[in-house]
Amino acid sequence: MRLRQAAPQIPIVVVSSLDELRVIRALLKAGINGFVPKHAARDEFRAAFAAIARGEIHAPQMALEPGSPSLSDEAVARLGLLTRQQAKILQLVCAGLMNKQIAYELSIAETTVKAHVTAIMRKLGVQTRMQAVLFAQEARFTALAPED
Repeated sequence: MRLRQAAPQIPIVVVSSLDELRVIRALLKAGINGFVPKHAARDEFRAAFAAIARGEIHAPQMALEPGSPSLSDEAVARLGLLTRQQAKILQLVCAGLMNKQIAYELSIAETTVKAHVTAIMRKLGVQTRMQAVLFAQEARFTALAPED
């Protein structure tokens, strides 16, 4: 989103091994022009660049279809599992802060932040910080969380 704001006229293509539909839709919502899976063949890269040159969006067809399902009740329940501290940490992760910065901001040890981030990812059912951020953004995550 920051890249799109900084360079609104420049096409943005994301090449990633994270090719989950939810991730791609979040990226499209953030304003990218194309998505190509990291493991794609050269022809798909050529097709993506050609489509973008024509002013089109390039992504897997399912990601482009309207009526994308909203976050499931299960996903909302997963966010509800976060403690107040984990919710604060997730919010700071979403803001782009690194563990050291989060530790300083919350006056806790960096190892504590790492433990919380691991617990957050486990509770959300994701494997990376980026997936946690996309999950939270998709859910329009706020600082609200249940009491400890």
